Amino acid sequence: GKFQFLQSTWDSVAPSEYQGQPAANAPEAVQDAAAQKLYDEVGASQWVTA
Repeated sequence: GKFQFLQSTWDSVAPSEYQGQPAANAPEAVQDAAAQKLYDEVGASQWVTA
């Protein structure tokens, strides 16, 4: 998927209809919304930058 979610992380923020599926199966807008939800909940610590 676009944001390289671990399955467990994706399942915690994805809409119910996409839980249990790879994040890449969800439309880009759904992936964006899930990433924003995760960012709002825990900040940028979920993404490693180099």
